[in-house]
Amino acid sequence: MRQEETLRLAIDAGDVGTWSLDLDTGEVIWSDRCYAMFGVKPDESLDAERFIARVHPADRTRLIEAMRLAQDPDVRADYAIEFRVIADDHGERWVGVRGKVFFGDDGKAHRFVGAVVNITDRKRAELHLRLLVNELNHRVKNSLATIQAIAAQSFTGERALDQAQEAFSNRIVALAEAHDLLTRENWEGADLHEVTMRLADLHGGQSRFELSGPAVRLSPKTALSLSMALHELATNAMKYGALSGPEGRVRIAWELVPESGPARLDLTWTEQGGPPVKPPSDRGFGSRLIERGLAAELSGSAAIDFHPDGVVCRIRALLEA
Repeated sequence: MRQEETLRLAIDAGDVGTWSLDLDTGEVIWSDRCYAMFGVKPDESLDAERFIARVHPADRTRLIEAMRLAQDPDVRADYAIEFRVIADDHGERWVGVRGKVFFGDDGKAHRFVGAVVNITDRKRAELHLRLLVNELNHRVKNSLATIQAIAAQSFTGERALDQAQEAFSNRIVALAEAHDLLTRENWEGADLHEVTMRLADLHGGQSRFELSGPAVRLSPKTALSLSMALHELATNAMKYGALSGPEGRVRIAWELVPESGPARLDLTWTEQGGPPVKPPSDRGFGSRLIERGLAAELSGSAAIDFHPDGVVCRIRALLEA
């Protein structure tokens, strides 16, 4: 009696259902927990055929084959399987089943008994983890592609090696900063005001920047693209433009423009108080990244004007709905 009571308590604590199948008569006996897991009313009569009808169609063939191998006297395979059941009360759920077949002196299978556990939560966790891994792989590949593009454009032979190394390092730092910001937000997006504030902190402090615009939530892709573009503008401003001297300032202003579909973001970068600006003889990587790459990634447009009083860059992007 004590052993039976201990077994019953263990089964209850583990939320385990038990079942027994008479292979000679086809009679199925389930514990109350089995009925609950399969969403079957306790007073409903059961047999092997009705049990299999409760199994998800995609898993039935695999289940029937596992049962056949376990009952085959020449094989006597272990019966351990996970499958989905279609329960009337809670829809689809996952169960893990283990069983043992008892053979008679005649070598034939006569009784099939076992236990079943609800593993729905575990399967959901596994699916969530698999999705996270797939998303991580996707992001890593995208990041490597971005780094490859930065390296290819930084080391073109058009500048001294030390200058190319500095430009490459700075761009990687900008990419890392954007990733840090998105990681804090679980890669669900980023606030444009926070993106610009972090940019200001990295390039002379917020006293050198005037930030103006409404609250705008950026998708991860848009946040990365804008961060890289603004970093290029700020780097050039520190070397040649408004941020290269003590009096220069940068104004970043943006507004949302309603459209019939997704809203449009218009952002303007304006430099003031720096040395006189001369248009470059050719467009460097930073300009190409902004005017071509950024426009393509944001389904919009970008243009840099080298006014004598200071560089002005206008960016237009469609925001994801």
